[in-house]
Amino acid sequence: MFQLHQAISQSSLSNKNKKAVKYFKQAESLIRQRNYSEAETILKKALKKDENFKECILLLGDVYRDQYKNEEAIKIYEKLLKQNSTFYPAVYYFLGDLYLEEDEFDKSITSYKSYLKLEGNNPERAMLAEFGYEKAVFAKNAINNPVDVNIERLSSNFNSNNEEYINYVNDDENYMVFTRKDYGDLGLASSYFREFFMESNKIDGKWQYPSEIKIPDSQGNTGGMTLSFDGKDMYFTGCNWPEGMGSCDIYLSKKQSGKWSKAISVSSSINSVSWDSQASISADGNTIYFASRRKGGKGGSDIWKSELLENGKWSPAINLGDSINTAGNEMSPYIHPDGKTLYYSSDGTIGMGGYDLLISRKDFTNRWEKGKNLGYPINTKYDEISIFPSLNGNKAWISSNRNADSLRYDIYSIRMSEVISPEIITVFKGKVIDKKSKKPLQSTIEITDLKTLTLFSRSESDKGDGSFMSVLFPQRTYAFNISKDGYFFYSSTLNEFEDYEQENVFELVKIEKGHSVNLNNIYFDTDKWTLKDESLPELNKLIKLLNQNPEINILIAGHTDNVGDDNYNLELSEERAKSVEDFLIINGISKNRLSHIGRGSKYPVSDNSSDKGRSLNRRTTIIVK
Repeated sequence: MFQLHQAISQSSLSNKNKKAVKYFKQAESLIRQRNYSEAETILKKALKKDENFKECILLLGDVYRDQYKNEEAIKIYEKLLKQNSTFYPAVYYFLGDLYLEEDEFDKSITSYKSYLKLEGNNPERAMLAEFGYEKAVFAKNAINNPVDVNIERLSSNFNSNNEEYINYVNDDENYMVFTRKDYGDLGLASSYFREFFMESNKIDGKWQYPSEIKIPDSQGNTGGMTLSFDGKDMYFTGCNWPEGMGSCDIYLSKKQSGKWSKAISVSSSINSVSWDSQASISADGNTIYFASRRKGGKGGSDIWKSELLENGKWSPAINLGDSINTAGNEMSPYIHPDGKTLYYSSDGTIGMGGYDLLISRKDFTNRWEKGKNLGYPINTKYDEISIFPSLNGNKAWISSNRNADSLRYDIYSIRMSEVISPEIITVFKGKVIDKKSKKPLQSTIEITDLKTLTLFSRSESDKGDGSFMSVLFPQRTYAFNISKDGYFFYSSTLNEFEDYEQENVFELVKIEKGHSVNLNNIYFDTDKWTLKDESLPELNKLIKLLNQNPEINILIAGHTDNVGDDNYNLELSEERAKSVEDFLIINGISKNRLSHIGRGSKYPVSDNSSDKGRSLNRRTTIIVK
């Protein structure tokens, strides 16, 4: 505050009343000691000696402002302007801020305009005034044109006298994870706090009382947490841990059979000597977004990303650029499972308050569009710091300190509008079991995009119940594979026309003599036996299976549907089986381990009266000899 008035206090004062000047000097000394309450009393005494003492009026307004006594500050500043409108132009700037805090947008706009017209020798403050003016215009328009949403504060089961931040809600919306920031008996005024994670299940339509999530060998303060799409990978922030690279690093814990593993540092490509926090992992597991204050950013905290390389390591972090990051702080990124919608918070954009929630979508060139404010009343003049939207985008949960009575962060639920919803996706669930024993199996789940022939996602089924979950994007066709040592891999094709709402059970067959399995992702053109490129992922898995099990020999059997002449179908099926055999031989599999046969349409596995049935009958089978 004194930097603002140094020139005034060092020059001759406008008032000649010695008693008033003495009080003024005393008040200056008290303010240097941050004793604002006593300074306020002394300045009032000075004004009793001379109510028109301009420097004293100005300083009293500043004392009110520094104590967040907005109404008193506004009145005293307005009094000064009535007395002398050009005495200290920065008063217009102060009033612009105060009016904005009090939602008096028209007065705020007018005050900022007046300041910008009068003040010409302080470019930094002029820039802040421009920013404030734009915020006032935005807030006025946003409140006059609210987003069509319904917002409710969650019950005391979730929100306590401390602070809570939303982290995760599963696709069925019956399991929630959040962070609690516990300040102890002293409440929010305490400098001590402990952050920990809480979980709650909804049973028979009722949320159960939350319990704390225990991470084995946790070494200190934790926070900034999110879960992977399937809820089995926890990415969280650990600060000042013994082996940490910086003040705060990102760690990973995995969940199997209902228990969380010991946390490990994610990667030296992601963690740095700076503050790294608030990671969000894409549904396919290939991209991680996080907040960091590392060198090379645009401002305080920026959002960065790292991509998983073919060798299993994370790439060096990349800044998301000017469309997302500003000279302020960007925090709490959340990448929706659609892979194209990013939610985050920022205090460096034109918005309603300190931190606002924004949305950005990838355009047709795969670049992030300029972040868009989610609007009022999702955002307020308070801080909205994080958001977790539901899969279908009809609902979301946010963390906000909009409760003016306490200013603590609580969790609120929102019924969202389509304007801020993500793209439509499909949830694909399943369980993997042993075909004979029916016991659950921990196995590797791989989904390959058949258009690009690239691995779309890789995950593991839970060893406790065999369950897994993945996301599928519309207008795509995928090769779906399940593999486990000692078993034939399972394969099928996934596309947008299938109904995947029900959980599927997949049975794996042990590799034993006489056992067989279908290769459902081997493709040929109609009436041809040349292998199509889309067959490569499946064929490579077969090569891997044979290399891992050198003791087995296989018979490759080709099958067709019943369309056409039986003799032609028999010949076509044999040629197709031979094409698979030739491919294996070219890629290093001994001819002595392989044989082939064509079986035409003789052994259908489905009804040939439908397109789907006929497609199932057109297949390649391998049998252990």
